[in-house]
Amino acid sequence: MIMNLRKRAKIVMFIVLVSFAGLMVLGWGADVTSQSGRIGRRKVKENVLAVAGKEKVTSQDYTAAYNRLASQIGEEQFKQLSDAERRELAAATWEEALGDAIWKLAIERERVTLGEEELSEIMMFTPPQELLQDSSWYTDGEFNYQFYWQMLADSNLTPQVQRFVEIYKAELSREVMRSKLRFDVTNGFRLTRNQLVEAQLRAGTKMVLEALFIYELPQVDSNVTRAELQAYYDKNIKYFEREKWWELRTLLFPIYPSSEDSSFLAERIEDAVAALAAGYDFDQIAMDFTQDSSRSVSRSIDLLDAVEYEALNPLAEGEVSEPYFDRGRWHLAKFVKRTTDSITYQEIYFPLEPSAGTRKAVLARIDEFRKRVRKENLDSLAAEYDASVRVGPYVRESKDVVMPRFPYTEAVKTYALASKVGGVSEPFPEVRGIYYVFATVDIAKQKIIPLDSTLEYVRDRVIREKAKSAQRDYAIQLRRKIEAGADFPSLVGMPHVSIDTLHFGSYFEAETRYGAEMAGACYALDVGQMAGPVKCDIGYGFFRCLKREFDPASELVPTAIQNEQTVILNALAEEIFPRKDVKDYRRADNYYGGG
Repeated sequence: MIMNLRKRAKIVMFIVLVSFAGLMVLGWGADVTSQSGRIGRRKVKENVLAVAGKEKVTSQDYTAAYNRLASQIGEEQFKQLSDAERRELAAATWEEALGDAIWKLAIERERVTLGEEELSEIMMFTPPQELLQDSSWYTDGEFNYQFYWQMLADSNLTPQVQRFVEIYKAELSREVMRSKLRFDVTNGFRLTRNQLVEAQLRAGTKMVLEALFIYELPQVDSNVTRAELQAYYDKNIKYFEREKWWELRTLLFPIYPSSEDSSFLAERIEDAVAALAAGYDFDQIAMDFTQDSSRSVSRSIDLLDAVEYEALNPLAEGEVSEPYFDRGRWHLAKFVKRTTDSITYQEIYFPLEPSAGTRKAVLARIDEFRKRVRKENLDSLAAEYDASVRVGPYVRESKDVVMPRFPYTEAVKTYALASKVGGVSEPFPEVRGIYYVFATVDIAKQKIIPLDSTLEYVRDRVIREKAKSAQRDYAIQLRRKIEAGADFPSLVGMPHVSIDTLHFGSYFEAETRYGAEMAGACYALDVGQMAGPVKCDIGYGFFRCLKREFDPASELVPTAIQNEQTVILNALAEEIFPRKDVKDYRRADNYYGGG
């Protein structure tokens, strides 16, 4: 199809490339001058990180993508990136490098070509963004194309400038061929009249609805029998099947604060008390000493433990307690008021925090553990090093890793797929005061994760299914009341129920706020009609249409038509740029890396 389109359509590349100048991320002197050290690159031996189809993604491809994105950030901003932001940059770099490989495949498959003469012509009228932003290239307020053309034609350029021109030419060539393919795909379809009318209605119709929401899952019995676990497991057995899977053990190395850490904290608390005595504001002290505001607490006197009661009970309004240690942290409390049954107070708390030296000592223990575990028994060593051991996760190449409350699941998968039995990962970045290490204990084929190895996960799923079923039953009961004549306001006060009046300027606003299922139900209503119970992102809802009007001149109509085109374009793009065959060979340090 696309080959035929290319024969029929002449592409005006200069128009398509207007936006490309703004996308250039290679600096005039960023990656091609002596300032290359500013991004802290490291030279690495080229290795294959992934294969998309027949196209390889090498460490050099990754480095090039990283440098492009890092240069776009800017030198000063790059230096100030946090660890979390650097991990986000690494993840974005991976998508960039993988995207480059997939584009190459698509361009080759669709036979997109670009001659040297065509590229040179485009390059003449599309200067790099760095030159367009440099005032020295302007004469009488206009960009001096003569100077630019002379530079392109000069055979005696310095190596740095020559390198810059070569890089820019390669980037321009890549974007031109991508633009050609985008143009072909975009012009490969036309909206039908029905699609066009529906898009206009969605964008131009305003609605006012009365809504009743069942907004949370009800409490259900948390006791789960073995029979219920087995029934859920049997019904959803496909989720536990593994054609080839890596069985890991999760080892947790907690970072316990040392006595020196506690001593440092005691000094900080003394400084906070001194600041209070000097008359400084209580909440400002909280910000200065803990980087968090004080919190307001109202607790029943019956629920105060002995330490709290001893510290708070003697206080009068406005008085501040002595520092007291309770529930794993130090507290300062400012008394607010007392009733017969409760005490209200403001609180600053100082959690025990391990120092850099303490963390370094834990990492040294982990390093020693990893060296020994290759020759000794994993379980006995874990007990010796006081490391908790959990069964799992189970990693499958084509599935996600199920690891609740752990932010680095993609890197766990990366480690697992490249590991061998007996292998042990490097410690992952600290999560809530714990270093995670993973050991590969088995690589199996055509097995099923046994129920006993995933009981906690199945139990949580069974309880959640119970709650969802109870919420659905509750919604059906309300439907019967409404059908019997109860209006929405009369149901206020029932558990988990709230009412609201919704104003939507377009279907897209409803979809963005509450999801496609609810938006579709609402926009199918005429004035006076009701829908429900409808599943939406906050539970279930009932909706009655109070007002509906269509404005054909709405400024959203052109956008709606474009969005409709985008939906179809994305469906075509899934066929043209497949990701299902991508083989990922990255190690965990590649995932965090930047090189």
